Order: sequence, then C-alpha cells, then structure tokens
Amino acid sequence: RLEEHRDALLRLWKRNFKGAWMDQCADRRLEWLYKENPFGEARTWLAIDPESTEVIGCGSVFPSHKYIGGRVFRIGTTIDFTVEPRYRTAGAALAIQRALTSESRRAGFDCLIGKPNGKALPIFRRVGYRSIGDCRKWIKALDAPVARPDWNDGPWSDALVSAADECVDTLWNARKAQCRIAGEKTAAYLNWRYLSFKEMSYGLYCLFHRGDQRLAGYIVFTRMETSAYIADLFCEDVFGPVVDDLLLGFAARMRLEGLE
Repeated sequence: RLEEHRDALLRLWKRNFKGAWMDQCADRRLEWLYKENPFGEARTWLAIDPESTEVIGCGSVFPSHKYIGGRVFRIGTTIDFTVEPRYRTAGAALAIQRALTSESRRAGFDCLIGKPNGKALPIFRRVGYRSIGDCRKWIKALDAPVARPDWNDGPWSDALVSAADECVDTLWNARKAQCRIAGEKTAAYLNWRYLSFKEMSYGLYCLFHRGDQRLAGYIVFTRMETSAYIADLFCEDVFGPVVDDLLLGFAARMRLEGLE
C-alpha cells in the first residue's frame, strides 16, 4: 500500500526531516532505499488520523543480512520514524513502534536494530529495545603530513573506483569469519547501499596487493566541503596492520585533495 500513500508520505518527510537529501531527492531516495534493496523491499507502517484520514506519522524497516557467530540472520533496520508535532502527545509514536515490532517477526525478521535520537529513545525502550552499545564519531585532522606507507616499494597499491566488483565478493567470502558480528558486504550490497545512489556521491577507496592485485581492503566514503566521511570499511585483517595501512593510505589521498 506504499504507492497509495506515497505523496502523503513524502510530504510528511519534508515537513519533519531536514537535510539535502530531503530537499533535493526525496522521491529518488524512496525508490532506492525502499524498493531497490537486494535483500527485499522496505516495510512501512503509517499512523492515520481516523477523522481527517491524514497521514500523521510513519516508521519503516529495511532488510539486510548480518553474520553473527557464523550464522546468517535477517535483520531489520528501523528508519524514517516521525510523527507530526501536534500528535506527539497522543500515543501515535508508541502505536507505530508497537505495530512495527510485532509485525516484523511475522515478516521474517530475526531482530530489529535502530539508532534512535534522544527524543525517540524513550519510545524504543518502552516497546522492548535494549541498548547494545554507543555510536561515536572519530575524527582525524589532515592539516599535518600523513605518514603514508611507501607505495613505490611496499606491498600495496591503491585506487579510487566507482563500483564494487567480484574482488569485493572474494574478499568478503574469504575473511567474513574474522568478525563475530558483521553486516553482509557483498558487491551487490555495496553497489546498492552506497554507489548506485548518485545523489550522495559515495566513492570506494581500494587497497590492493601489489604482486597479484588481490583486494586487501576498501573504504566507502563521501566528500564533504572540507572533509571526508567514512561510511563503511572492510579488509582482510580488521584487527591488524592491514587496516592501519588502509586508513593511512586513504587519509593521505584525502589530504592530497586538500581536505582537512
């Protein structure tokens, strides 16, 4: 029934969410995030005022796969949760989350994960979510020379690419077991999640073994005005020296572009 309420949903987003993606490409984002996911379409729950039939709130879940202890689980990630301000004391937010959590199990999800903001956190707790950790921002200043590995005689070469290919699948299948918990990072997933949504301008920085050009690791990133944001990262040794060289090489590349 998403198409039935598509225009109302877009209007609700534009009134309640801020950001360039909402101002410039909300309709394209809906197609990409809600319909083109290789793991299946997103599911959306709406709150509707019974008297006016106005859409007054929404909450959605998009599917993905996570490897936990060597097993594959179908995970739902909660997104785009909002309620019109004048209805925020009428229980609409709680009703949306209760419907979302109760129906998601029947829809085949093993669990739901989310990153609620401060206002939404009490609602999430009331419907049974538990905190499993904190998200933190890490920042590296690039206003001083970066100690980049020796690319001329060292074991690595690097490149910026615009699409993930079979090298990403080979790396993922060979090294996914090193992580106790990891979201699936196949080429199909990376191309959908980051690289096919051109409006966000993501790129892929890759580190290769010089000898045989095997992919050793990659960073998914997007450039801001004076900085670069790392959205995803994977390599053949996420707890050892490979990840150090991957990050140092990326930092040096960004400094050469004049980022701070």
